[in-house]
Amino acid sequence: MDSQNLLVSQSESVATITINRPQARNALDSLTIAELRQAFSSCASDASVRVVLMRGAGAVAQKRIASRRSFAERFDPSAS
Repeated sequence: MDSQNLLVSQSESVATITINRPQARNALDSLTIAELRQAFSSCASDASVRVVLMRGAGAVAQKRIASRRSFAERFDPSAS
């Protein structure tokens, strides 16, 4: 799959989709959304893929994920 904004790899039964737009804090634009749809569709049609891991490139994405977890935990303790 050719992609401008995603890195897609597979190791055994785990596919990893990385949004590779750290300069834009991995924001989802129309091209990235179209590429994500194509990547998820490809994973869904591949019987060897059992798990899809989605990540964002760069440190900002990791901080955002942590922030969302913290936010969710404040309102729903079972979210952790």
